Amino acid sequence: MKNLLLLVALLAFCSPLVAQNNTIQQYLNIRSASSPSLSADGKRLLYLTNVSGTSQIWAIDLPDGKPKQITNYEDNVGFIARSPNGDGVIFGKARGGDENTQFFWMREDGANVRQLTDAAQIRHNFGEWSRDGKTIYYASNKRDKNWFDIYQMDVASGKEEMILQHDGSNSVAAVSNDGSKIIVSRSSVRFSLDNDLYLLDTKTKQTTHLTPHDTATQFDNVHFINNREIEFSTNHQREFMSLARMFLDGKTVRVLENSDWDVD
Repeated sequence: MKNLLLLVALLAFCSPLVAQNNTIQQYLNIRSASSPSLSADGKRLLYLTNVSGTSQIWAIDLPDGKPKQITNYEDNVGFIARSPNGDGVIFGKARGGDENTQFFWMREDGANVRQLTDAAQIRHNFGEWSRDGKTIYYASNKRDKNWFDIYQMDVASGKEEMILQHDGSNSVAAVSNDGSKIIVSRSSVRFSLDNDLYLLDTKTKQTTHLTPHDTATQFDNVHFINNREIEFSTNHQREFMSLARMFLDGKTVRVLENSDWDVD
């Protein structure tokens, strides 16, 4: 009976496609837009779209401007991150689809492109800008191709500093407004669909484990409310993701739709 229902559902999905005589090429030509980034004054929108064949940065002046292509590379642009102070943007692209993303800085109009990382065998995973727009935080496997450490870079000088060394898959989840604290997400080696959050003090380089748990759990979409509190989504002790808030001093967590739990 279960197989019969599955077959009926599959036929229902496929029959409109057959009736329309759509080709594989038509589906390959479907275009999309993503990663919208609005300027502080709300007058200019940057985004990624593959209407030119590869994913590139485009801009549009609001409310009624025409889309303008900003970058034109053979390789896909993987992400774009606008500086909080409006000075420019960071974007990333890999060469020939090798997934080893390198960082670039440019003005919003596409001028003065400057490559910040240039190591073809090294992968860089962008995290966040500092609030003042002077520093970026990211993960890289520069030290060891098997692991991702956490780095910070002064954008003006290109000076890079490792601020967390750990043999694991680490990424930057959130940065406090003053840059003194970073939430690091670390993928689990025990379960699939599982990670942990750690608090990194950027001055002392000390880390604190925030989310000890014994079953597969995800902690995502982290944001600092202030230097003492963070919000994030999690499926800890539940089937679906819910919004939660943590007080960093005591590591007490409140799931906003339900009751508290203590992770100590």
